[in-house]
Amino acid sequence: MLVLRSSSRVAMNQYKRIFLFADSSMRRTPAFDRAVWLAHVCDAQLHIALFGHDSTIAAEALINKQASHRARAAWVEKRQSWLSQPLPGFAVADPRVTVQVVWAPAVQDEMLISIADQCSDLVIKDVQHDGIRRRILLKPLDWHLLRTCPVPLLLVQSLSGAAPKRVFAAVDARHRPSSADDLNDRIIEEASALSTLCAAPLHLVYAFDGADAEADPIHTQDARLSQQQEAFAMIAATHGIPPDRQHFLLGPPAPAFSELLHDNHDDVIVLGTKPHTVMERLRDGKNAEAILDHVPCNVLAIKL
Repeated sequence: MLVLRSSSRVAMNQYKRIFLFADSSMRRTPAFDRAVWLAHVCDAQLHIALFGHDSTIAAEALINKQASHRARAAWVEKRQSWLSQPLPGFAVADPRVTVQVVWAPAVQDEMLISIADQCSDLVIKDVQHDGIRRRILLKPLDWHLLRTCPVPLLLVQSLSGAAPKRVFAAVDARHRPSSADDLNDRIIEEASALSTLCAAPLHLVYAFDGADAEADPIHTQDARLSQQQEAFAMIAATHGIPPDRQHFLLGPPAPAFSELLHDNHDDVIVLGTKPHTVMERLRDGKNAEAILDHVPCNVLAIKL
């Protein structure tokens, strides 16, 4: 269970409406603890939604519709009662906490509608941990959320519910700012706010991949390396990131990030996604999948 604490360095309304996907097995998971803690320190509205169904109950409808209907109502009521229990840091029947149980064999469309209805500004969900093949095992539902969730999405891996020890902003040193709404600035601002909330140091990270297929063919690899090192240093200087928290890595992002983060599963890495065009969806989806399959820590995905 997370220790409830706040920080005087951050506006307490950093997040105003937090949306949590609860586990249908009625367990208070690391994502559950993280959402309750963030809602407490931000004095935010917390909406806890549980989507799921029981295949046995659903199949029973083919034999006895009335019995299946009663069993389904009992399934929903049991989870509604569980979600309505008092939460740490909140009063009994606190108006800032709302709950929702949805019987839903297919939840993708319904969950997006619910996120929009709640005017959420942060969505939190557990991901499955697989110690044999991967640190984090994302299911199709997780990928759907990564591609379609209109607000920041915090994916919490299921090893621990402890507060982050470090927050990493994964920037793109290839990017050249073209407007006041710079993508690196947005990633760093989101990471900075979270690091302040958690009293965790903010780090800057970038991986230079010499084999990048999108590299400028006019420049040599050494020239690109030098340019991106300079760009990375400028980003760090602009945002006041000290040298000991700057990580300019060499190699493809997925293995490079994994090696950097392998010791601390409670860290958070903040990534940006840009699903604007077909090509960008393919490219960013591939990069995001590789990174998320390798890193052992929590991931905050920002739609850019």
